[in-house]
Amino acid sequence: MYRRLNERRQITIPPSVLEATGAEEGDLFEIRAKGTHILLMPKRIEEKDYPEDAWGALKQLVQEQVVKGEYTEYRTAAAAKRHLRTLK
Repeated sequence: MYRRLNERRQITIPPSVLEATGAEEGDLFEIRAKGTHILLMPKRIEEKDYPEDAWGALKQLVQEQVVKGEYTEYRTAAAAKRHLRTLK
């Protein structure tokens, strides 16, 4: 299977490849060069990946947003995780 690198240095990954790895929309990818190979590893944000001080900072941000009335409510934890994966 081949894909062309476009003028913006982008490559489209076929859906079958993404499905085989379990990657989903919004996932992050770890990118490494190994010799002449490029390795892409899908990564998900998990609670255990954050140090305790990062959770404290997130809690403070949420409290500030609630006071301002600028917050997003999520119906499920999965919806919140999907949104967090889109943030940089």
